[in-house]
Order: sequence, then C-alpha cells, then structure tokens
Amino acid sequence: MSSKPEKVIRFCPRCQNPYSYVEKRKKNGHVYCYAVHEARVDGKRHVHKCYLGAEEYTYVKMMHPEMLEKLSGMHDNERYIRYLEDIIKLLEQRITEEGQANRVKNILREGVEKFSQLSNQVENTLEIEQGL
Repeated sequence: MSSKPEKVIRFCPRCQNPYSYVEKRKKNGHVYCYAVHEARVDGKRHVHKCYLGAEEYTYVKMMHPEMLEKLSGMHDNERYIRYLEDIIKLLEQRITEEGQANRVKNILREGVEKFSQLSNQVENTLEIEQGL
C-alpha cells in the first residue's frame, strides 16, 4: 500500500494566507522573493503575490560588516536560528573588549531567563500538538 506524501500547507508571513510557492525575481543583481497565492474563481486562475523581501540584504551587510553573516527576508524560515548563532559569536568577541565583559554577562543572564521561558512555551506547544 503506497501512501501519498502529505501536502504541506505554507502560510505567507505577510498576509498569513496559504501560498503555492515562492517566486524569485532578479533585478539589478539582487534577488527578490514573493509568496505566490493561486486560486481558481469561477474557473479563472487568480494570482496574488506578497513581497517577502530580498534573498539577501547585501547593502545592510556592507554597511555593517561586523553584524550578522547573512541577513535575509521573510522567505527564509531558518534566519532567526542563524541570527542567534551569529549573535552568540559577536558576544564572544565583545567580552575581550575593554569594559564589555560585565555588560555581556548581564545580557546573557537576561537572555538565559528569557530563553528558559521560551523553552517552556515550546514544550507546552509540543505537548498540545502531540495530544499529551
């Protein structure tokens, strides 16, 4: 018995409606991403697109080279994890700067508390999703 793979419904981060795919358009050497919403109304195909941002924000990166390695638009679901990893690297570098160690220590203590709360929220969500 072969089972059909379950269709994944993706929701647009801009309008929160389901979308069909991400369209990438190249203009002036930059790539811009759009969520494409397709629907059939009275037998006619209707297409609506939501702008999700640039694939990569090269200008921002150029102006702030010490910042995150890659800044990207809403199409990139992994960006927050990558940003967090980059921020940790930046904080590691800051502790060696004069007068910054104490400030970084305080930021990290606050962060640990907030991440602990977030971790509890994630656990609760997983329990609800799994019906526990």
